[in-house]
Amino acid sequence: MLDSDRKFAFGIRERDMLSIVGSYVALHLEEFFARQELDKKATQLRFLHRVIQQIAAERNNEALARKIVDVLFDELGFPGAGFYTPPPKGENAPVLVAGRSRAERETCSPECELEAGAAMRSRTPVEREVNGRALVLSIPVTFEGEVFGALAARHDAGFSAADRELLEITAEHMTTFWALNNLLAQRRHESLVDPLTQVWNRRYIMHRLDEESSRINRTNGRGSVILVDLGDFKQINDRYGHVTGDEVLRVTSATMSENLRNYDMIGRYGGDEFLLYLPDVSREEAGAIMVRMELKVAEQKIEGFEGAVILDYGIAGCPEDGINLSEVIRIADERMYRYKAERKAVKSE
Repeated sequence: MLDSDRKFAFGIRERDMLSIVGSYVALHLEEFFARQELDKKATQLRFLHRVIQQIAAERNNEALARKIVDVLFDELGFPGAGFYTPPPKGENAPVLVAGRSRAERETCSPECELEAGAAMRSRTPVEREVNGRALVLSIPVTFEGEVFGALAARHDAGFSAADRELLEITAEHMTTFWALNNLLAQRRHESLVDPLTQVWNRRYIMHRLDEESSRINRTNGRGSVILVDLGDFKQINDRYGHVTGDEVLRVTSATMSENLRNYDMIGRYGGDEFLLYLPDVSREEAGAIMVRMELKVAEQKIEGFEGAVILDYGIAGCPEDGINLSEVIRIADERMYRYKAERKAVKSE
């Protein structure tokens, strides 16, 4: 704006010049603000690129959460950041999987529990406002109706629009990789587990036995292999049908699994045959275990099936019967067929 004490001091020429100067200034201001906006977007893109680089190859979701929290704390400078998962059944408090706070040097709570819990329940962003400023912001991490958790951050000066946008975009990327990891874990599980009985399949348990052979040889340890065959299973299928036969397999494998230790292994070896591996157990100890197992299996109640399930089995130990578990399996298999033949001979008398 220009001013003068004289009336009609500015003519058409001056007004035109002033208009040109104003337009020029406006153009440069517009260019300046556009450049600022582009710089801000470029900074955001560089940040997101670094985030994706750090988390794209991470296949463990807890480690994924820790990496993202570290990024929010170290690079964005939030005084507190954390990732929470839904509370266990019967409890109310969300579970802190990863957290950082400037209040302490060690990993600790970012003091966002209430907002994280509310965000997971409502499946919408939740913030805590003090004097008109959002000091805590929590973004739910959900995919196709499933709530994985909530990404939360604390900022003592309040969140800017850019902070909020970056936190929301980071949560979106976290959702994508979390869901991907879940899918990959499910596919890995499906590739290693027998779909009917839900015990390990033959490929996986043979791989684990190779690893166990190395461990036994390296540590002078021991272990027992048990091959189990369901006695007269063909007659069950013939009399009750394959649907009931499948139920017999499913229930029996579950009974055997429930009566093993957590670190024992059971796999479906083929058809109605199962392979059990008991680490650090002698052949004699394995025999006592199978006597108890026979009783448990005989007590099973299976819908549509009358009678008791019979177990034919053979036991071989490592290193008693061989220094390689593959050889031990062969011996256990031979003993199982002898056991079956002896049982049938007694039955026919």
